[in-house]
Amino acid sequence: MAEGNVYLSEEDFSYFCFDCRNKAKETDKDFFYVGALGPCYTCSDCGHVFEAGFKREKGNSITTASLRCKVCGKTFERRDQLIPHSYEHSDAWPYRCSFCQKGFAFHSKFERHERAHRTVRKICCRKCSIYFQGKICFDMRFDAYCEKCSDGSSLVEYVSS
Repeated sequence: MAEGNVYLSEEDFSYFCFDCRNKAKETDKDFFYVGALGPCYTCSDCGHVFEAGFKREKGNSITTASLRCKVCGKTFERRDQLIPHSYEHSDAWPYRCSFCQKGFAFHSKFERHERAHRTVRKICCRKCSIYFQGKICFDMRFDAYCEKCSDGSSLVEYVSS
């Protein structure tokens, strides 16, 4: 098989028996039927030796280099998985919460975070254990201080009860 000008060898494929192919969660991968006169294929999942089953291109083959992280080498099935991963290395998120500094690759996830931030919550002060009401990023709620205990650097938007 050839992909553009790249020829693939048998090492570039994984083999699957019928049972493991049917259990596969990935339905978007290209599986090809294979058969031989006698059992000569070994299932990549269960180790069963079979004569008829399926093969598919391995996720880390040279033809999927465009879906491989250039920093750590991790391979992804889709581009929309690689893009957010690349921001983890560079910390150059296109959307960032002004309160907790958490970064987001997609505007929709950033908006969901912002909506959650605007929610008034019952928060327990980390210092005096008194409950108070305020708006804070959900991930930071255990690191919050009440107005009395705060040194002014707290990222809580206090709400009077």
